[in-house]
Amino acid sequence: MNVSHPSLMPARLARHAPIVLALLFAGTAHAETKSPASAPSFLHACSGELKNSSVSITDNDGRQKWTIKLEGTRCRIDFRMEGKATFNDDFTDLVSLPPGGSFRLDVTDDGERRQLYITPGVNGLERSWKVNGREQPYDAAARAWLGEFLVELDRRTAVAVDQRLPILLEKGGVSGVLAETAQMPSDYARNVYYTKLAAATHLSSADVVRVLDQASSLGTSDYYDAELLKGLGLRAGDDAQVRTSMIRMIQSMSSDYYQAESVKQALGTGPLDAREVDFLIDVIQKMRSDYYKTEVLKQIPGKIDATQRKKLAAVARDIKEDSYACEFVKALAANSDRSEVRTLIDAAATIDSEYYLSESVSAILANSSLTDADLLAIVKTVAPTKSEYYRAEMLRHVLAHRAVTEPVRRAALDATGGMSSYYREEVEKASGGR
Repeated sequence: MNVSHPSLMPARLARHAPIVLALLFAGTAHAETKSPASAPSFLHACSGELKNSSVSITDNDGRQKWTIKLEGTRCRIDFRMEGKATFNDDFTDLVSLPPGGSFRLDVTDDGERRQLYITPGVNGLERSWKVNGREQPYDAAARAWLGEFLVELDRRTAVAVDQRLPILLEKGGVSGVLAETAQMPSDYARNVYYTKLAAATHLSSADVVRVLDQASSLGTSDYYDAELLKGLGLRAGDDAQVRTSMIRMIQSMSSDYYQAESVKQALGTGPLDAREVDFLIDVIQKMRSDYYKTEVLKQIPGKIDATQRKKLAAVARDIKEDSYACEFVKALAANSDRSEVRTLIDAAATIDSEYYLSESVSAILANSSLTDADLLAIVKTVAPTKSEYYRAEMLRHVLAHRAVTEPVRRAALDATGGMSSYYREEVEKASGGR
């Protein structure tokens, strides 16, 4: 298999071209059902599962060769073209083939077989057209069928994007292009058109919003949504409407990975407003992966309101991986106020690792506004620690806080029960007892 023409198929898909093309022709059911403008494929029997598929698209020094074979229960497509073909402006007909070139199309769709064979002749292209094995005149119906096939081919593979996109732009501008992409059942093909559109013309903020909203409404996969956000992110800048549209797209994703990656593109470089912080918290709360929860948390600025911090602290309490729970607590404790401390202490109490518990407690104790009641809650959390080293370290840190009172000292000393004399004496020294 050799896929060397960049406009035909991206290099990262070349290794899996048979699978990719099968998906492209089969389409994505959710995209077809969600698209109000999309009409059913005229190759209706090809919309189901394909048993076999293969593709070879090569371009060697301008000599193109396409071989596409697809087969389903009631559908079979065998399309072969050799030579650099020229199509008409709207990609509905073949205009010319070089000497030695050929165009062969053999399609069986729900029991109906159509065969078209085109070669260059002395007076132009020569066409042989058969329906169910019988030679037929190449009439208006045959021309319409070929036009539908070529457009359908492009809507699922974007093989003609370099030809069709400029024409669509010239005739209808961005609206004309989006009217066409709305009829594409393939996420891949739409994404190629969106990307080429952004490169071919200046997209206003309103245009970017329209592109993103269309992709979301058509149920585009998380992968292509993320690719689109990556491609349009730099163009979005800090435009509020674009960022809102990006947020809507990210909220519709199901993959933690793609959500975390896309957040970086959606937030721009400007300060986040309260609504955008709420969005990030909403994303974090719905994520399953502790790692990606932490990755998104890093995008949240230090100054957020108490309600938002409480929500995040509650998330930290539910994180199972100790290292990520610790990261959460430390990040929130850095700028926490008095009202959130108890929630952070509760989150720290869920950490099994004594090292990460110690790190979390140290971060909480860095808050100078803690009260003796907060310190007593920390001592209660620390007391069951099995490691004498970490228990003594945490108790000493508690006793070094400015809010220490006599009840806190007594509680800290009581928490040394069962410890060796060395560590117990270390805590006693910190309490001022020695």
